[in-house]
Amino acid sequence: MDISASYIRELIYNQAKEGAIDQKWSEFVPHEVSQIIVDNWGIVSNFASLPDRTLKFMGLKFPTEGFI
Repeated sequence: MDISASYIRELIYNQAKEGAIDQKWSEFVPHEVSQIIVDNWGIVSNFASLPDRTLKFMGLKFPTEGFI
């Protein structure tokens, strides 16, 4: 089964946003990487709680400020 970085990012984002305790994403990344994420979980949850200020255009994401 192929796992994409986007899928893992979504798992991490959803966990941080919901405050869930499970770490389903950690089984898809090397232990060293998951430890870094866990050690910096405060940063991850801060970013997850911010509003998305990007504009998706033709499959690409651009910042809404300074784009036009």
